[in-house]
Amino acid sequence: MVLSVVCMSSCNNNRTYAEMKRDQEKAVKRLIAEKGFEILQNWPTDSIFGENQFVKLENGIYLNVVDSGNGNRAVVGKTTVLVRFRLIDFADKQEEVAVDFFDNNEYPFEFLYGNAAYLVSIHAQAYDDYYYYFNEGIEHILQHVGENAVVKAIIPFETGSTMQSTLGLPLYYERMKFVYY
Repeated sequence: MVLSVVCMSSCNNNRTYAEMKRDQEKAVKRLIAEKGFEILQNWPTDSIFGENQFVKLENGIYLNVVDSGNGNRAVVGKTTVLVRFRLIDFADKQEEVAVDFFDNNEYPFEFLYGNAAYLVSIHAQAYDDYYYYFNEGIEHILQHVGENAVVKAIIPFETGSTMQSTLGLPLYYERMKFVYY
């Protein structure tokens, strides 16, 4: 356990929560400016987002709905969700790194809706793909869209993966698709 604490402390260079929040805000502002995103104050009245329009949700997630899906909503404890995504990883402050799990050659991330926090916790020390990229923010998005939805999202470290919360940086999901079974 001591080794874990030392590793986590060294991974984030002993930055305070306030410093991590500041760094995250800078990264998000830079991304918004570079990509030309427009941040809406409210959800569009017709629920149709422009290509670069995002709304900031109550938990800090920036969401753009490309396709809201077929209307079927996930049911807590009953719906198994498969999610594929392509993202930008801000972990290296010098360079953004593209990560692609959208290709059908890769397995999708799978979770039972309502169980994301548990899944994050069991992978917390695994240093696997779930450790790096799966997070409660992905599950939270399902409150706003249905089956077969396609979205873009900036997910902050507060609702992010274990890696995100350790480094204090956001992930930008350029494309994310949800399928239920």
